[in-house]
Amino acid sequence: MGRQSLLGAVLALAGLCWAAAATAQTCPGSPPCDGNGTCVSGTCDCSAGYNGSSCQYGNATTCSGHGIANYDGTCSCNAGFTGANCGACAANYYGYPNCTYCSAATTCSGDGICTGSGTCSCNTGFSGASCDACATNYYGPTCAACPACVNGGTCDQGLAGDGQCSCPAGTYGPLCQYTRAGTCSDHGTPQYSGSCVCDTGFTGATCNACATNYYGYPSCT
Repeated sequence: MGRQSLLGAVLALAGLCWAAAATAQTCPGSPPCDGNGTCVSGTCDCSAGYNGSSCQYGNATTCSGHGIANYDGTCSCNAGFTGANCGACAANYYGYPNCTYCSAATTCSGDGICTGSGTCSCNTGFSGASCDACATNYYGPTCAACPACVNGGTCDQGLAGDGQCSCPAGTYGPLCQYTRAGTCSDHGTPQYSGSCVCDTGFTGATCNACATNYYGYPSCT
């Protein structure tokens, strides 16, 4: 190859390199495409998670990691987030940055309110994460308060409970408040109403006297 031909080849190669460099320089951004994409024929091909003419907008930075950055720099926020940069919780979502969904009517079963963290604070008598159960000592579909059972009696509690006291042996009445010794002087059997059915030989409302032809209370022989 002659000297002129060799020189021409060198100049041609240099021209190609300059043209390639010039083409690369036409992409916006510094460095080109802000380092978040690839310059292709003067246009930025942005990497995943970036957008814009120079890939200057990012999901993590522009939209707080809670949305998709659009070409114009606006954000399409994920469900539960709102705001220009998706930096706040949308309606019925609580506790940024988690933004947990909560609706008093559905999440809390209409028997509680949503807290700042998106959990339920149940009304009196209700319990559970969704306020769909009765608290201890509450019963029925409205979770009414149980009566004050005494003498070891227990309330039939819970959503399916009827609120009645279940009385241990020897106790009677709606609250298990009647006993043989306390109500019938230990000489009779109390009834649910509190009246006494006296033992043989005893009489009176509380079986505290001898019946006819029985003598010597409390023996009543």
